Amino acid sequence: MNILTTYTPPTSVYNAALSSIGQFFHSSAQANQNKIALIDDNRSLTYKELDERSNRLANVFITMGL
Repeated sequence: MNILTTYTPPTSVYNAALSSIGQFFHSSAQANQNKIALIDDNRSLTYKELDERSNRLANVFITMGL
């Protein structure tokens, strides 16, 4: 079991009236590009890398019609 030991809050506040969660994540990732977003064992992803991977996955879902 992995336990979260540190947390870096986003530099912006989510406003549901102005954007989708995806848009919020993308803008937060842009503001925190080089900060670590995820750590799993010996691997880590920056916010930029996580944003790029999530966009690729979203595009696969769109292509599949989901």
